[in-house]
Amino acid sequence: MARYCGYCGNAGHNRRTCPERPEEHKKIDATWHRKPGRKKGSKTICSYCGLRGHNRRTCVHLKRRKLQATRFIESSVKRALSALPEYGLGLGAMYAQSSYWKDNNTTYVLTGDKLYFHVNYREERYYTECGTTTTKCHLEAPTFNFQVDGHKVYGDGWVREETVKLSVHNDLQESQQVLDSRHLRAFQREDCRNKWLGKSSTPFSKEVYDRLVERATNEVNEYYRRTDNTHPNFGLYNSLNAEQAEFEMEEGRGV
Repeated sequence: MARYCGYCGNAGHNRRTCPERPEEHKKIDATWHRKPGRKKGSKTICSYCGLRGHNRRTCVHLKRRKLQATRFIESSVKRALSALPEYGLGLGAMYAQSSYWKDNNTTYVLTGDKLYFHVNYREERYYTECGTTTTKCHLEAPTFNFQVDGHKVYGDGWVREETVKLSVHNDLQESQQVLDSRHLRAFQREDCRNKWLGKSSTPFSKEVYDRLVERATNEVNEYYRRTDNTHPNFGLYNSLNAEQAEFEMEEGRGV
């Protein structure tokens, strides 16, 4: 039995392969049923937000969290690079570190031309002090953790490399950026293993800033590419739908 085309009416081919039909029409036919978003009656459950009707690839909530994290990259890097010299850890600073396992053993670390920065991204809870005894727990916030490795100057005996740590939390609930500088503040305590040999307030170069922004961008992309991460409000229908409505309003205003 001969096959007739539903577009031109000739025999020997169908509508999908019709030589008379424009290529753009064929592309529409090939993709119309793959339109992203929730599909009516779908039983698919998203592994990121826990709602039905879509998957991780088309999840609006994952897209929104990644976009928010991307918007925080530059401000987080600027905050970290400005905070370090405020605590004395600018270019040319030197400090001594006592070893955990050997008495009178000190490692000297210098930040100078051989300066190494590490940055990683995660969504994590953070705590702020309320008064003297209580703490307040915040929901998982987009967080950039920075670590600084200086050039090692060898002291007496065994040498152990140590990093200076700094975190920048971007609290979405409170609309604020919180700096976690506990590791730097520890330098001021008498019982701290790290002791200043020479502070510096010299700022870091534009090259360091650009390198950190690039690394932070890669970290964000890698974090949301992983399939073991879930939304902080996973499965909470009301909260997630409120977030989606807010996100759609932001996109409508071009935010």
